Amino acid sequence: ARRPDKPSRCRGELFEIVFIAGDVPSVGYKTFRIVVKDKAPASESGLLVGERSLENRFFKITFDPKTGGVASIVDKESSKELVDGEAPHKLNQLVARWVPDYRQESPRNVTIRKGLAGPVTASLIVKSEATGCPQLTQEIVLYSDLKRIDFNNRILKDCTPHMELYFAFPFRVDQPKFCFEASNSVIRPFVDQFPGSNSHYYSAQHWADVSDGANSITLSPI
Repeated sequence: ARRPDKPSRCRGELFEIVFIAGDVPSVGYKTFRIVVKDKAPASESGLLVGERSLENRFFKITFDPKTGGVASIVDKESSKELVDGEAPHKLNQLVARWVPDYRQESPRNVTIRKGLAGPVTASLIVKSEATGCPQLTQEIVLYSDLKRIDFNNRILKDCTPHMELYFAFPFRVDQPKFCFEASNSVIRPFVDQFPGSNSHYYSAQHWADVSDGANSITLSPI
């Protein structure tokens, strides 16, 4: 409870230890100790942070300066582009939609700056605003040894009526097959549904997945 007030009182405690906790048992735990060393160990992470790009040994991410969304994600292992460049929105782009007429608006006043830059993790921070959303902060994070991308989206939403906010994730998958974790079940949209049942919105529990049979992309909301 004291942590939010620490910047004004305890500047010497404003540090966090970041590391990859590997080989943790699926049902169990693993203990890590902090050991004092005379000299810091040498490390080469391969993390690269540019003005509008992030890169590690798994991915190269390129940002769109107009919307703040992700214009490209290249999977280096398969040499595949994971973002649909023909989609109307960029990946992780905020979409503000008016309910009465379905009119859509994109973010404005976009700025992109460097965030984390260390041997374990690196990030870019995108700040913008939109109708119904006076403040939006998006931090996109890569790790040195994890094939994973974190999208940390923090929204300040105002009381504008008849307005809905979404984030778009137009992955590029040929002949896609979708499934998601529902309540105590795994559902394939349309396939595992009764005729006439709702297909406008779905409520995913821990993950949603799109696959072409050979490759798979999983979106897992924390």
